This record gives sequence, C-alpha cells and structure tokens, in this order.
Amino acid sequence: MKRPTKRKKRLTKAERAIAEAQRLARLLADAPPASAGALAPPALIADPRLAAAHRFWIDHAEQLRGLGTLENLDRVTFAMFCVYVADFIAAEDDILAKGYSVKVKTISGDLMPRENPSVARRDHAAKMILEMSRLFGLSKIDRLNISKLARGSDLESTLFNQPDRPAPKQADEVADSEWGSLTGRQTVN
Repeated sequence: MKRPTKRKKRLTKAERAIAEAQRLARLLADAPPASAGALAPPALIADPRLAAAHRFWIDHAEQLRGLGTLENLDRVTFAMFCVYVADFIAAEDDILAKGYSVKVKTISGDLMPRENPSVARRDHAAKMILEMSRLFGLSKIDRLNISKLARGSDLESTLFNQPDRPAPKQADEVADSEWGSLTGRQTVN
C-alpha cells in the first residue's frame, strides 16, 4: 500500500514576496558593520556559489575606492555588479564546456539542437555589466568623465572644444558665388 505524500502548499504571490523580503533582510543583517568600510564585501556575495563575485570585489574594490567611486552607500550596487560578473563567468564556462548549442529531446523522442541557455544568460550579464560599469568608472571614458567632474570641469567642452568655424553662407550667396566662378564674372549685391 502506497503512503500518501504530503505536497508542499504552493505559496501565493504575497507569501513569496514576504519570503523574499525576509531573505534579503537576513542578508542585510549578516552584512559586515559599516565600520568595516566600503572595502568589506557584503555578506550576500560571501556564498561559495558566488566565489567569482567575491574575487572580483576583492580584486577591484580598493582601486575603485581610490577613484572615489566606491563608498559605503555604493556597496550593494557594486555587489550586484560583482554578481553579474560571476554570472557572466559561469555562463561562459558552461558554453565552453557544452558548446553554443545543446541537444534537447523532442516530443517524438528525437534529439534536436537548441541554443544553450547560457548564451542568453551570458549576453544579459554582459549587457548589465556594461551598463553598470559606468557607475564605477570601469572604462577609460568613464574614468576621464569622473576625473573631469571631480575637478569641476565639463567633459563635453573638453572633448568637443574646437576652434570656431566661420558661419555658413546663405544659400543665395553660395549660388551667386558658384555662378560667378562658372561664368568668370563677379556678381554685385
């Protein structure tokens, strides 16, 4: 005789939101105290599955602090950035191991190639990394922008400052001068 198995009750949307809020509250409670400073990685990337995120934090936090782009208020945002870096690395490792396509079983039982889901995961992580990297000055132009802002000057005027060009001629002036050059005559205005 079969024993009846107990099924877990499916959580409602509100219950899932509460559970997620409690999980995040536990992560924040486990975060190092503010006295540890901006260089201390938050507890949310201390998970062994996020070793690449933790490593990225350790490798780059001090440099970003030196640039002035990582302060205590930026810790969570930089931790999110580090998680995207870890996700990119994990997806790329999976692509290297399994390839860009994987075989999936169809309804008929045949195998059919499909794009490896890690390709989309890697591409999304890359997009987020590039978007968030501006916040921390991780490209040359971003560092230039940050240093110009720190000195109080405007980056746009520095990059695009070119000598004044003469004002363009009016259309009828252009037509008259072209006609004169073609006919060999000067037009009088």
